[in-house]
Amino acid sequence: MAGSLRQADSKGHSRTLKHFLGPLVLLVLVIVLTTGVLHAGSSEKGSKKGELDWNAYTQVGQLAVNKKDYDEAEVAFKKALVFASQQNKGSLEVAKSLDDLAKLYQVQGRYLEAEPLFRKAIELYQKRLGRGHALAKEAIKNLAILYESRGQTLDIKTVLLPKVAETAGAGSHGNEDGYTEEEREELAEATKMNDLALLYKSRRNYSDAEPLYQKALDIYERIMGTEHPNVAITLSNLAQLAKAKKNYKRSENLYLRALVIYKTAFGNEHLAVATTLTNLGILYGNQGYYAKAEPLFEQALAIREKNLGPNHPKVLKSLTNLAIIYENQDKFAEAKPVYERALRVSQRLFPSTHPVIRDIREALAEL
Repeated sequence: MAGSLRQADSKGHSRTLKHFLGPLVLLVLVIVLTTGVLHAGSSEKGSKKGELDWNAYTQVGQLAVNKKDYDEAEVAFKKALVFASQQNKGSLEVAKSLDDLAKLYQVQGRYLEAEPLFRKAIELYQKRLGRGHALAKEAIKNLAILYESRGQTLDIKTVLLPKVAETAGAGSHGNEDGYTEEEREELAEATKMNDLALLYKSRRNYSDAEPLYQKALDIYERIMGTEHPNVAITLSNLAQLAKAKKNYKRSENLYLRALVIYKTAFGNEHLAVATTLTNLGILYGNQGYYAKAEPLFEQALAIREKNLGPNHPKVLKSLTNLAIIYENQDKFAEAKPVYERALRVSQRLFPSTHPVIRDIREALAEL
């Protein structure tokens, strides 16, 4: 990220918004970090010491959650996970730590990070306690809620162990979602198309990505209706692709339609609304339409602060977005306090030598 926060134009002071990671990059980062934690260390320690360490960090994390100090809770739960993993990677303690982290991320709206942790916790719970245990059921319920928050429907079969998946059908799952078996299969295919298209887009293979997104969109609209959140998700994916192809007008129209759907489905203060406002603001900002981007970034910041608290990484991104937009319009008096607040938040999130802190300091010095 070093050096990517600011980019001088011919006037020497205009800043861009290209330093923000896209969804796929974030997802890859989450998977890498999760895998690293699960495989951290292999030393055999005394079980009593390991158990005490795990309990202590878990309790610290729970107390921090109760205080809504999510940064402290995340550190404590990660340390608990490392201790448990060093003892036994398939233990109930590992499952509980994964579950704790997943719930912490879920309450902050960090769904991409929460999902793989929930899935691994569910797998371990079922292996150690059985498919019908309350802990496994509770984790599945939380994962289903996470999917609903993203406007999607969890396919229960994807989290059940093979033996369970063979018998799950008309019993507990049945037709509760209102779709036929054929429709559910089509919806599962649409999700796979979205995922494959995202991979193609990451490789800049836009010609293969676009028809997959479009097919997925057609399926969602036909089966779920044109105002379903899954439609909004796919519209946003298409908008990202259109932006990458520099088809800015199409990108804008797709984002605007997604925004209406999210507001109707979730209300005006949902994190999905904030993300779409941010994407629209970046689209406008990268074209030099700073006045159009400004109110969008202001709204996104307010939504994220309300949902995530004042010191969340996404709040930091919104602060830097807004400060850059102010600066690009020569609103230096407005930009300075926003940069200063971004600096304070970044100092809470990162070590003092982190390039984000350095870049914000440089931006302040140049005002």
